[in-house]
Amino acid sequence: MKYTFNDGGRSEHYKGLTRDCVTRAITIATKLPYDVVYDSLFHIAKHWKGNSKLAKRIRLNPSPRNGCYNEVAIEFLKALNIEEVRGKLKVNDQMFYKGRYMVYVRNHWIAIIDGVVHDTWDSRKTSGAYTDGVPQWKTVTRYWKVK
Repeated sequence: MKYTFNDGGRSEHYKGLTRDCVTRAITIATKLPYDVVYDSLFHIAKHWKGNSKLAKRIRLNPSPRNGCYNEVAIEFLKALNIEEVRGKLKVNDQMFYKGRYMVYVRNHWIAIIDGVVHDTWDSRKTSGAYTDGVPQWKTVTRYWKVK
């Protein structure tokens, strides 16, 4: 599995680095413009319903610039009719070699297109788990296939 640098078009609208992996992964996998995805995630978070602690936290900081709650991203993907699949796979699983995917690994979202990871950093392997001195592939716990 290969890696290529891709910011999803963020550099066309904003400067500097940020923690926008959710916006970036959705933009890259769906081919939607970055600003459309960003604004949609912001709107969903800003108008999140409920009085739970989580709902209040989502509304308190709705900007996807510094991260996005998974609940908000999943709500947006449901609106796009993209279904979630749960299961434990590795990032380099054969299934990801054909098609467009958004995958969730621990605290990070990645876009994979035809077996190539598109991200702003090489997020394919773990930073702490090694086998015989070689980093292990990250475990995917959820993924979405774009049709």
